[in-house]
Amino acid sequence: MTSPAASRPAVSTPPRMLRPGGLLILYAPFLTKYHNAPLDYFRYTHVGASHVLKAAGLAVRSVHLVGGSELTSAWLLGFGSGDMQPPQLDDASILHEVDRRNMSKPSDELFMAVGLLARKSGATQHGPRVRRPASARYNATRGHQ
Repeated sequence: MTSPAASRPAVSTPPRMLRPGGLLILYAPFLTKYHNAPLDYFRYTHVGASHVLKAAGLAVRSVHLVGGSELTSAWLLGFGSGDMQPPQLDDASILHEVDRRNMSKPSDELFMAVGLLARKSGATQHGPRVRRPASARYNATRGHQ
């Protein structure tokens, strides 16, 4: 989703593909090294990605920043997970949930990526739809069981 051509279908297609109540998990790089395949045009912040998903008709349920200043700085300097200590790699150090009511508050943390969980509206109360075989649908329209 770092090029305009890739980002339009990547954001507009999932709402059409999801069933009512379906979930979308979006993970997008933010602070990463420049790449040229395909061309590298832009990045999504947590606020920008949330806005795009809401504009596509999805309800954003949770927003996470991936990384943190220490881990992101180490990665940009070329260090890998083998160079880190176990406490620096635990869930609390890597995933930081964002308060969705105050998302515009500037963060003093660097982050490598954003992760969002969004749901399509219109969840059914009766569980997943079960599709009957074509012969059963035909017989039902003709008044047969």
